[in-house]
Amino acid sequence: MKNYSLLDRARILYNHIFFSDLSRGYKRSLLEDRFYLEVLKHRNFNPRLIEWLSKMSNVRSVEPSKYRLEVLRVLDNPEQLWQIAFEQQISESSRSVLLALYALSGVASLERLEPRWKRLHAHRAKKYNWQTSAEDWKRSLKELEGGFLAYDEFSATFVNPSVKDFFDSVMNTHVEHLEDLLVTSGSFAEVRNLWSLMMSDKGGTALGFISRSPTKFFSMVKRGLSSPALRRIAFPGGGYGEREIDTTPDARVATLVSVAVRLEARPILDMLEEYVSRLVEYWKTHQPDFDVATDILRALDTTTWLGARGKK
Repeated sequence: MKNYSLLDRARILYNHIFFSDLSRGYKRSLLEDRFYLEVLKHRNFNPRLIEWLSKMSNVRSVEPSKYRLEVLRVLDNPEQLWQIAFEQQISESSRSVLLALYALSGVASLERLEPRWKRLHAHRAKKYNWQTSAEDWKRSLKELEGGFLAYDEFSATFVNPSVKDFFDSVMNTHVEHLEDLLVTSGSFAEVRNLWSLMMSDKGGTALGFISRSPTKFFSMVKRGLSSPALRRIAFPGGGYGEREIDTTPDARVATLVSVAVRLEARPILDMLEEYVSRLVEYWKTHQPDFDVATDILRALDTTTWLGARGKK
């Protein structure tokens, strides 16, 4: 929504309220003291949230005098409404798009997102026994536009941070979605994104799931390590360069260390030992990330797990 001007937002709000079935009392509360300006300038302003707040059936239990408080409550904490929309108002293919984008940290080029979506969508269709069609991809992008997603030329992103927060909660409350992402992953960036969630205050349930059943996560890590970090590109005027297409070797090793130490996982430690030689080769031709290298050594130095200390 950052690309919408204040006038664009005003038109969206006006249209929803004008054609809504809200009684005069609710509409008047938006106008008094120019409260609508606070709504228009809110960081989480979104057409889907405005549409929900414009339906009498959704706010009937709220007195007109308290409608402003309800509007701000929804805008400040929209996760509950994202849940309703995600579970009840969009297609399965659109759910696959959102889950795939979450795996890619909430922003990705359509060129990168589409193959990630295809793997996940095919897996979910087979697992949950529903049909797919050739139009699913384009139909889903259109369905999600302006609601969950915003597009910038050839990229897709969540409309605001509250959508990312909502999917953090989804990974903890519905581990089936987390498992679907694990078994269809294809890049190390996805490993880092999910591991960051597990290491956060919000990721306790997801971390517990991985700790109890680590096999699929370990397989995800192994697949991610085989993903190339750089792609060679030709410059228009001649010559060649490199473009980063996945997590760098430095950051991969740092993540491996974190996973191995936190889970006390010997399979990850073995992957780390094998991958270090590739990091050394990478450093021969690229500038090392000394901050990451320092973090790696510090993590190994402070761990009390003998398995990791013995590998230093």
